Amino acid sequence: MPLALAAIFLSAAPVLIGPFLVVQVGWFAYVPMPEPPVWESIAWEALSWLERVLPALLAALAIGRPRWLGPLGAPVTAVALALEILTPVLGTSGALNWPTIACHAAALAALVVLWRRPLVTQPPGLAAIAAWAVAYLAVLWPPLANLYPAIPPSGILAAPGDGIILELTWRNILIETGFFWAAVLPVMVAACHFTGRRVAGVLSGLVLLVPAVLCGLSWGALPYLVAAALVPLGQLRSGQPR
Repeated sequence: MPLALAAIFLSAAPVLIGPFLVVQVGWFAYVPMPEPPVWESIAWEALSWLERVLPALLAALAIGRPRWLGPLGAPVTAVALALEILTPVLGTSGALNWPTIACHAAALAALVVLWRRPLVTQPPGLAAIAAWAVAYLAVLWPPLANLYPAIPPSGILAAPGDGIILELTWRNILIETGFFWAAVLPVMVAACHFTGRRVAGVLSGLVLLVPAVLCGLSWGALPYLVAAALVPLGQLRSGQPR
């Protein structure tokens, strides 16, 4: 069980550390910025979504179908690792993201061990699964809603160009912050399931109150409040020993 929890945490680590990594942005040259080939754009987009959903996928397998965690989780993690290495090497960007590669390589190693030694654990009840699934969907809603906002965030700037830059920057902050918490939740749910202790559910609920407080008195806090209530509730209904 600790190995499965470690694999889920390592799969979420690239999303968790992503906002804190220093990356080079922009194009500094006297020639136009080269357009990446179509396959590279598709590969980067597929990798970004794979990194975001991988923690939830592994957590769902570990909780609902523990014997499938290795056989299904390892190949999917291997695909993510291959994309992280081959896309920058074969594409126009030759910079490898070593922290992300290290996290997914370690997660893959843990999943291979779990493939050879399948995880054996008691699955939770349907009430717990439903509560945790709704909690995840609630936390996932804010970043998905900000991918294509109907009303752009307001900003009073003199130059229209600066206003567009501010809008895109603010939208990216909301999206990345939302996916950050969407990666945190599967780790907390897995901890609730594997430890079987009520304190894990209480701590998870308190952690999910942080983004709700940061949203202030607005509708943006509602999904996190729902998740903060459902994660401890699911832990209570999981049927695991306390």
